[in-house]
Amino acid sequence: MPELGRLDGKQAASLAGLAPFPRDSGKRKGYRRTRAAASTCATPFHASLSAARYNKDLKIFYDRLIKNGKRKAPALIAVARKLLVILNAKLRDAALKPA
Repeated sequence: MPELGRLDGKQAASLAGLAPFPRDSGKRKGYRRTRAAASTCATPFHASLSAARYNKDLKIFYDRLIKNGKRKAPALIAVARKLLVILNAKLRDAALKPA
């Protein structure tokens, strides 16, 4: 994704397929789902598996989501989205530094 570092966090997550989109119609309220192809979402998902286990801050975030009733797969997608937003911010800040 060459656009990373030039987008805000929500745009980057949407471009990567990690942003939840509503599936509502009239009075029906559906689950929010991500609309990424399996090939697009596999790498961030696997990175989030590792981060949810070994990164202290992301483990706390993941455990809090599970404790509050979020299912495991959407909680891992939330961790993947947080990882992408962190990466986007780091690339943005590196581009702003004078050489």
